[in-house]
Amino acid sequence: QNSADVLAALFKGLSNADWTSKQGRAVLLMAGFKLTPQRFLNPSGENGSYVNKLVSNLLDLCSSDKIPVCQSAYRALGYALGYMALNNHTDLLNICLPALSKGMKLESTEVKLVVTQICSYVMLHNAEVSLNVANFARGFLLVLINGTREKNTAVRSSSEQAVAHLCGIRPGTDYKELLQYQS
Repeated sequence: QNSADVLAALFKGLSNADWTSKQGRAVLLMAGFKLTPQRFLNPSGENGSYVNKLVSNLLDLCSSDKIPVCQSAYRALGYALGYMALNNHTDLLNICLPALSKGMKLESTEVKLVVTQICSYVMLHNAEVSLNVANFARGFLLVLINGTREKNTAVRSSSEQAVAHLCGIRPGTDYKELLQYQS
């Protein structure tokens, strides 16, 4: 089967599917975005007509009331964001970034952890694409700073680590030089 057939089967009956079917679809998207994102997320590629529908369905899965579905959908979103930042798909980035803010506002600490891991993943794997990463960072820094105020220690420390990645703080950096005022 080609990827267009897989995408057509993926979209068939998504709205009324039970949560296990949605979980399977989110895992399928996660695997596809991790292994071959260019086949699914390239607007000028063989499946270009599916890209907007694919992204909107992914965002629907991110807003599921079932935590396993949300986790898998956010992981898929992380791989998609990494590809979008690397390949300068700013229109898709602008559509997907608000979903991360919504993820940090959910009650589930598991989903919040995945969201902070997404941010670290995008920053670490796309550091050479400074402009796109800067747009990503600007849109998400306040959300992560709010995550540093969480009661849950794991979410708080993961948010702190993601903020460090967003700000470009790496091990071995001379912080005294960063903090000195230039006069």
